[in-house]
Amino acid sequence: MRKHRITAALILTCPLLSIAQNLPAGESHASVAGTVISVPTVSVLIARTGFRADAPHASTYHFVEFLQSRGKWIYPDLGYIDFSHGNYREFFLGAGRTIWTGKSATLVEELYFDQAIGPAAKSAR
Repeated sequence: MRKHRITAALILTCPLLSIAQNLPAGESHASVAGTVISVPTVSVLIARTGFRADAPHASTYHFVEFLQSRGKWIYPDLGYIDFSHGNYREFFLGAGRTIWTGKSATLVEELYFDQAIGPAAKSAR
């Protein structure tokens, strides 16, 4: 009988944990047909981990990302990922903008700076 390896992901957030915050005076607003609408800042935190379901039930990865959407702009976008080996991990920083918003999809473009660290990373950027 052949053993199958199963990797399961635990999503520590409901699909996305997002928190809308009130706009301070002077923040950006949207205008529709002459009516000014406040666009709240939305914070999103994503935290995931993976593990093997068969023995020895070892961890396979850790991922954390935090971003804020401020109207059409997305900044900061900060994150971390490792693959549970201790010899490679990545940190990233990004910012972007919503390009198109439709009924069932949204197109976002972001620019990231990614720094890998650890012996296996060889200081890759």
